[in-house]
Amino acid sequence: GDGGVWLNAQGNGEKLVWQQYGTEISSMNRLWWPILPGKWYNKSHCLLLLSYRSNWKSHPNQPYITYPCSISHRTLCEDPGNLQFNNKDVFVSPNEKVQLYCGIGGDYSYCIWEKDTNIIKIEDVNRGLYRGISRPEKSSNNQCGIVLDQASIEDQGKWTCKVYRNGKVFMDSKNVTLTVNGISAPLCYSECGIEHDWVCGSDGISYQNPCQLDAYACEHPRENITIKHDTRCENIKE
Repeated sequence: GDGGVWLNAQGNGEKLVWQQYGTEISSMNRLWWPILPGKWYNKSHCLLLLSYRSNWKSHPNQPYITYPCSISHRTLCEDPGNLQFNNKDVFVSPNEKVQLYCGIGGDYSYCIWEKDTNIIKIEDVNRGLYRGISRPEKSSNNQCGIVLDQASIEDQGKWTCKVYRNGKVFMDSKNVTLTVNGISAPLCYSECGIEHDWVCGSDGISYQNPCQLDAYACEHPRENITIKHDTRCENIKE
């Protein structure tokens, strides 16, 4: 009716009930209410819902419903942060350095970028684990930004920055579309035979035959994969 929510908490033999106007469930799986009626502060009380459902409703014949939740530590009750993001489409030339911006206003736990089925973890970018992807020189207001050292056809498409806070609680995401001008998708092998002529790639992976390695390398030019040995990788004695 008026947007209020009944909170029924029982513990240690005590029963506490609150009703506050304007309490709402946020996209961060939190139920917020003011410290004092009508007084909203930067650090308000909140409940962290353990298994939030978008259709959470009380039954018309029930005064309240039972729902699993836990009271969050006060330091986790900061107002939700916001994602500072430039979502304009990006157009670059081949081999050009590209900056993809993603900043967070407020606290957060970790963030990732998604491209097709690939997940790029910022913590791994910081450790230099991705070939051709690095951190920006300045991370102020761009904590989750990344730099593509040389744009290629593999980089074209939708990139999604996702941010999480307080463990694995999803916070927000934004998309940006990258277009590499003047190049088209390479004509990669669509089919390869099933004959066994194993080779070991420079990525340390065994391929059933050279065709399969060439096909994968064509689709992933950033990895620059070549044949390292004419046998399975596990057969090589360094």
